[in-house]
Amino acid sequence: MEYGEGKGYGKVIVFGEHFVVYDLPGIVMGLPFLYTTVRVKKGRWNLKNKTSVALQAVKQAMNIEEDVNVTISSNIPIGQNLGSSAALSVAFARALNEFYRLNLDEKEIREAAMAGERVFHGKPSGIDVEAALTPSFFIYTKSQGLTQHLNTPTTLHFTVTFSKPTAMSTSEAVNYVARQLKDEDK
Repeated sequence: MEYGEGKGYGKVIVFGEHFVVYDLPGIVMGLPFLYTTVRVKKGRWNLKNKTSVALQAVKQAMNIEEDVNVTISSNIPIGQNLGSSAALSVAFARALNEFYRLNLDEKEIREAAMAGERVFHGKPSGIDVEAALTPSFFIYTKSQGLTQHLNTPTTLHFTVTFSKPTAMSTSEAVNYVARQLKDEDK
């Protein structure tokens, strides 16, 4: 195969943004119109910085030692809590799966993508990876994963807006909420 290609989706957490870290349910919607596409082919490794480290972790989780050339295309804004890193990790795992004809199932893709998310965020809940795998509406808990797909009797319309006044990574936001909860307990 000349190249492998994979796609991962963005997300919006409708309810429970930081609840899932404490194993409480969150409601999330994978967004089919926000996505990252990754294409891999034979060649030199061409990535740098944290992205390189994260995608190397995905490769390692998939037991792939050979370097590949990576092309990334995305319309997901970075640093806006829309799941850009999870979409990238999922898209890369899917591209490698196709390129090497590994025939991995979604559970194995999820596990590989989580290796990348751990580099990006430390201790991710997995909610972003789940949404990146399947753009749907669902309930998620950290210990059980996707617990229920939500079907609505009518079409729901959401407006997703974002701004960049003070960017905060997911791990920074989780740590901020943890500090606030700790201060409240005093």
